[in-house]
Amino acid sequence: MDAQSIWLLVLAVATPVAGVVGFAVQVSTVKQTQLENEKLRLEVEALKAEREMRGRMVKVATTEEILMVRRTGRDGPMFSRTAPESERNKNPNTMRRSLQAKVAEVAAISAGLLLVLAFVAYLLFDLYRLGRWVLGLLGIIS
Repeated sequence: MDAQSIWLLVLAVATPVAGVVGFAVQVSTVKQTQLENEKLRLEVEALKAEREMRGRMVKVATTEEILMVRRTGRDGPMFSRTAPESERNKNPNTMRRSLQAKVAEVAAISAGLLLVLAFVAYLLFDLYRLGRWVLGLLGIIS
């Protein structure tokens, strides 16, 4: 048996052995990943349960309870609530601000639409010029 035959025998055995070892490594990696996924799933479930328990402990304060808690001095109430929707609509300053916000929104949308229209018009003009150039190269138009 010469050296070349030995190398062929080693290579013939090494390839399947490498395949089996690679497969075993992949199987162990998959098992480890499954265990990590299971651990993370359990952690997520525990966090969800904890969040639900804490959510049950939170009590929403009423307006009367908030008004009872006041700072002394000129600061006024420590906590405050926004006025109900009906009271906000009666306030002329709120209506003026909401009207100004709507006007600003319409102006921004209009400017955006004008910009888009200008872009589309320029794109169509470029496509027209490209078509004329290609047709000029082909000799269809002069």
